[in-house]
Amino acid sequence: MSQKFTRMLFVVLLSMAGTMSYGASVAAGTDSCRIKFSYYMQDSVVHFIDSSSCSSSAVSYKWEFGDGSSSVLKNPSHVYARGVYQANVCLTVKNEYNISSTACKVIMVRGSDSCYAGFNYYMQKDSMSSGFKIYFMDTSSPNVISRMWNFGDGTSSAIKDPVHTYLVPGATVEVSLIVNTSFGCMDTVKRIITIPNITPQRECYANFSYISTKDSSGLGIMVTFKDMSSPNVISRRWNFGDGTSSVLTNPSHRYTLPQGTAITVWEFVKTSVNCYDSVSKTVMIPYDVPGDTCVAYFNYIADYDTAGAAVTVYFTDQSSPNVINRHWDFGDGTSSVIKNPVHRYTLPTGSVVNIREIVTTSLGCMDTISRRLHIVYPYRTDSCYANFTYAQDSTVSSGWGYRFTNLSSANATSYYWDFGDGTSSVMKDPMHVYRLVSGTQAVVTLRITTSMYCTDTVFKIIALPQIANNYFLSGKVMVKTTPLSSGIVALYKKNSINRYILKDANVITNGSFKFEQLEAGKYIICAIPDINNSDKCLPTYYVNSLHWSTANEIDLKSNAQGLTLKMMAVKSLTAGVGSISGNVIENTFEATSESSLKSATQVTYNVYLYSASGEIISSATPDAMGNFSFQNLPYGNYSLNVEYPNYESRSMTVNLTQTTPSVNNIQFSVDRLALAVNPVKDENEITVYYVSANQIAVRVREAGKYNVSVVSITGSILYQNNALDFDANTDKIIDLKNIPAGTYLLKMQNSEGLLVKKLAK
Repeated sequence: MSQKFTRMLFVVLLSMAGTMSYGASVAAGTDSCRIKFSYYMQDSVVHFIDSSSCSSSAVSYKWEFGDGSSSVLKNPSHVYARGVYQANVCLTVKNEYNISSTACKVIMVRGSDSCYAGFNYYMQKDSMSSGFKIYFMDTSSPNVISRMWNFGDGTSSAIKDPVHTYLVPGATVEVSLIVNTSFGCMDTVKRIITIPNITPQRECYANFSYISTKDSSGLGIMVTFKDMSSPNVISRRWNFGDGTSSVLTNPSHRYTLPQGTAITVWEFVKTSVNCYDSVSKTVMIPYDVPGDTCVAYFNYIADYDTAGAAVTVYFTDQSSPNVINRHWDFGDGTSSVIKNPVHRYTLPTGSVVNIREIVTTSLGCMDTISRRLHIVYPYRTDSCYANFTYAQDSTVSSGWGYRFTNLSSANATSYYWDFGDGTSSVMKDPMHVYRLVSGTQAVVTLRITTSMYCTDTVFKIIALPQIANNYFLSGKVMVKTTPLSSGIVALYKKNSINRYILKDANVITNGSFKFEQLEAGKYIICAIPDINNSDKCLPTYYVNSLHWSTANEIDLKSNAQGLTLKMMAVKSLTAGVGSISGNVIENTFEATSESSLKSATQVTYNVYLYSASGEIISSATPDAMGNFSFQNLPYGNYSLNVEYPNYESRSMTVNLTQTTPSVNNIQFSVDRLALAVNPVKDENEITVYYVSANQIAVRVREAGKYNVSVVSITGSILYQNNALDFDANTDKIIDLKNIPAGTYLLKMQNSEGLLVKKLAK
């Protein structure tokens, strides 16, 4: 009873706080004030305007500016600290009857900050190659603290004045520079650059670059030309396009032409053996002059309808006076090009729109400013409550699954669950799996929020079931109809991230094995024959698979006994004189606290030997030093790879001939960095589904080239396509019409690792 009373009191208090914050009267009758105010900004100064209406005279005002300061003026101005952030501003008005009302707004504060991006460049032929070096000079505003260059050929740089070499003659690239200040101002400038189309084999060639700057009088521009012709040139003549010329190597020329004039400049060159060439370029006046700056900025006043369903926003452009064009993006799919637009929003309360203004000058300067508008309708109240129930999901085999049912108020629009084990969810009715120790208590918390920002929280305690970990697992290992006389059986348990960890290892006695004191979970087992049986059968996973990925998983919820593991036979080969040997470096296992090995030194990676057709014909178990070998092999082509649960190497190809009957330097590295053995990546990175009886659609999370193969449980490769291009999150159809019905592995290998998916056709 006391718990229920406390909960009701909490909701009432929250509702009263919400009413006050949106300006509703707390007094009965008409002796109250309807609070309303607006504001506009100039740099970091915010000017507030009271437009409240009271049934009787207002006698006092109190403003709370959201940064710890306040004012009692009717229309105050307040200076905020520099930066971009939110402030919750509240106005309280008291009338002559001592009745007060309050309204609050969240405003975006943007301290004074402007920036502009600009750069110049000049070219120089690269003496070390047939390309051109371009020297870039950043001419952006001095308050820029970081920049990013994009050179238009897939490369970039973050230094102030980079030097970049282009190797494609005649190429046209778009070079962009993005600059940022410490207060969030960002600007971008782009320029089109054409690389000279010069063939180095010519006896002589002409080329030049130039830089434009305003002269000291400010009435013209000074263009400095840099000769970049072939080194065998002995004389040159410049034609500046305005009736003047020069014979200097690197002349400078002053233009006083009207803005926007295009001038064609020529350079004529000659060598000592009378080789002639010429080149012309267009100089724009004054578009290449880095003397034009502009600043984008605007303020706005939001006027909310009394019905609380729409808001009209009045925008005031306060950009620099040289701006001649502007484009407004109102953040709701509409736009405008007028200077001071008025826009009406009919979005739900709580919506946030990003408003952007882009300005340009007659000389091509461009600047952008973005501001956020938080739409929160005043004069409305809201209430809410949080509640949920839960039930255990008996279908979950590893861990403890629970399904949560939300019983919160219907006006909730967002949910946040904290499951008490470091994980969370924002779904309405989530399902969660706990992988904690049995008997652990988990505190589950649900917090809800409505569109009017009413919030409520409830928590409940879940006690995970107490389960004794004393199950056993036993069975037989058979070679056809005969028990395997000697070898070992390795047991692997799936952990919380779906990786198999070596749990235990047992020596086979008369074909039998048994594991005791096991906890619930998912396991796979593998029988590995010893040297006395390695010529008869291959390492085999339960029930009869050569690969851990296609092994039958054992879901241990109670004692499992009478399991039969059917060993896969070695393929018969004509005896030969060839041999293949090598070693596996750092032949170790993933260390875990749950490992309890009886014969750890006998359990290792499996080295498989494949025929030219891709079928596994033999296997070897590396010794304690990592050494392995295959003997008495006929001449021919073979391939090898190494496999262990979660890991599989790429194949190494070997060709045994009469001149090279032995290859004894095969080396696999299976350490943590996995030079040749690649960890199998998260299965969520690949999605596979059938689009017809003979076709599958494959989708990967990471784009790139993949070697794709379909492998049977006996190791035979039935489909292979190397270097197949995949786009990210895009279906690619693979035709399996030539593959018979059965269970298979889809393997997709790239430089980052291996993707494995089980198929059933």
